[in-house]
Amino acid sequence: MVTVAIIAHDFADGLDTHTLTRLYGNERRKAIALLACDAAAPVVGAALTLAITIPTGVLGLYLGFFAGFLLYLATSDGRAAANPQAGREP
Repeated sequence: MVTVAIIAHDFADGLDTHTLTRLYGNERRKAIALLACDAAAPVVGAALTLAITIPTGVLGLYLGFFAGFLLYLATSDGRAAANPQAGREP
């Protein structure tokens, strides 16, 4: 099931990559090159997990920092929208 989800996500990601490069007037060769890089990224990432081992203590810090950063990104825009008067001079 996870494999199907990854393939579907990669397909949509590749479609977005190709569409955006063509939308902004880039030539087809550049779009195909970016699509090839997009297709190779999961394979390279999986290969790197075999080559690099992250110690458990560092992994916990890394995951905690990354999770906090993603939570900040997810909530910072909503916080401003919830209180539109914040930051304005009276």
